[in-house]
Amino acid sequence: MAIMAAGTFLCSIAWGFVLLRIDPFYASTAAFVIFYASFFLTLFGFLSIGAVIIFSAMDRTLPSMFRVVQKSFRFSFAASAIGTALLFLQGSGFLSPITGGSLLFAIVLFFIFRLSLREKEARQGSSFLE
Repeated sequence: MAIMAAGTFLCSIAWGFVLLRIDPFYASTAAFVIFYASFFLTLFGFLSIGAVIIFSAMDRTLPSMFRVVQKSFRFSFAASAIGTALLFLQGSGFLSPITGGSLLFAIVLFFIFRLSLREKEARQGSSFLE
């Protein structure tokens, strides 16, 4: 947990440095890539730490820490990717009710597909996604 916190702290410093030092009106494409990457990593770190705390507090059976971290990383990666995609669409001027709804619809379809695979594998006894 300390390594996750240290990495998140460093990523948030990098994101703050990008926010304070780069002028978006004169920035190159590389600067925008660095901005979105540092934003993603910062959000990923904060959500991962929060999710580990919440998931470990919610589960009373005391699962292995590996399973808690795996579950929190999966959640945090998805939430960070969605947040970064929404920020990119807003920054590009493409975020509208139609594009936001389409993104939400695609995410819902993905999770329905993933749940259907999990149920199918539970019936067959194999574990592909877990």
